[in-house]
Amino acid sequence: MIRIAAIHPDVIGVDRLRLNAPRLNAEWIELFNAAARPADVYRHFVVNGRGESFTITLPRRKALLLGAYQALVIFSGFPDNPSDPAICYLANQATRLFLKRDSYLWDPEEEHAYLYSSRESYAENPDNYLDSYHYKRRSAKVIISPRP
Repeated sequence: MIRIAAIHPDVIGVDRLRLNAPRLNAEWIELFNAAARPADVYRHFVVNGRGESFTITLPRRKALLLGAYQALVIFSGFPDNPSDPAICYLANQATRLFLKRDSYLWDPEEEHAYLYSSRESYAENPDNYLDSYHYKRRSAKVIISPRP
C-alpha cells in the first residue's frame, strides 16, 4: 500500500523567484510503502489541487520497486550535481527521484495532492485515488489534516 507520507513546499520560493534564484529541490513529496512486501510505483500518477501532475517513470526501466516500509522522496528539480546524469538513487532504504522541473509544484500556503495507480485510472475516475494529502500553512507552521 503506497501512501503520501509528506509534502514539503519551498516556503520561501516566491522570494527565490523574485531574485531569479529558484531552489526547486527545496520542495519534495515523500511516498511510503506501508506494506510488508515490495510494491512497484512505476507509472503511479500524482496530481496537485491545481491540476499540475507527474507520472513516476525512469528511462530504460519498466519498474521501480520500493521495498517493505521503504520511502521514495521526489524532488521537483535536478540532482545537486549537474554533471550527474542519474535521476534516481537507490541506497539504504532511501530512494530519491528528481522530476527535473523548471517551476515549483507545491503551493507553500495550502495544497492538496492525490496519488493514483496510473494516469489512466485518474482519467477514468478522479475520485478513485489511492491516497490523498492536504496541508495548510498557518503562520510559520504547516498544519496537516487527518486522513479521511
